[in-house]
Amino acid sequence: MTNQTQQCHPYPYPVPGLSPLEPETVKHVNPWAVLEFLRIEALLRSKTVMELYRSEGPRLESGVKLMLRYRVNWSVLEGSHHRYLDAPSSSLETAAPGIWLLSLNNLMWLAGALSNLAEKESSDLQELFEHWVGSEMLWLCIDGSLPPDLVIKALRPILARQSKATRESSWEPTQVDFLAWLDHFRCYDLRFREGYSYEDIGQMVYLLAPEAGGPDRAKKAVMAVHRLIDAAEQNAWPPDMR
Repeated sequence: MTNQTQQCHPYPYPVPGLSPLEPETVKHVNPWAVLEFLRIEALLRSKTVMELYRSEGPRLESGVKLMLRYRVNWSVLEGSHHRYLDAPSSSLETAAPGIWLLSLNNLMWLAGALSNLAEKESSDLQELFEHWVGSEMLWLCIDGSLPPDLVIKALRPILARQSKATRESSWEPTQVDFLAWLDHFRCYDLRFREGYSYEDIGQMVYLLAPEAGGPDRAKKAVMAVHRLIDAAEQNAWPPDMR
């Protein structure tokens, strides 16, 4: 094992671990949620996010910057995105990325953060802020005592119009081999966080499939994660996942 790679690309924070998932469980997860999970895992390993963390820490303003650039906040360091892999029968909060249930405290925090950013006219995030608030988001206040079918009926035409207006930037979810991508990320972490050689990684990750060529397979996995990280950083999502 060598420490050279580990020293040139250390992670400034611990990346939350994921409990083992059964293949049958993965089959029932929303494909869009799977891709969102992989996008966030890629961002956690990106230089952009790591540099923001190193320079500003997980503070209010840096969290707003992260949200505007990548639609996530520092809660992902605690594994908040893992809920996207929950079974379909789980709570409404896990339904899909981009749908939030805000408590009064959440709402006040968000309003204060956005207000602070809006006051900084010289901020390089002004354009992102204005586009997000004015073009992408719908801010709703729903009386929780109303029958769900009535609320959905009222929202459906509004959401249809919004979706039509932003369809150029939308994408259709595709099926990916999620468990294989978890192995890819494991290879990447072993290489860049732990500093293992491709030979060692091949033995550790692909020991049960020696006919596939462990070292070469490990190197291809690391390169695949590299491409995923680049796509996530550039918001060119989803990339070709083949």
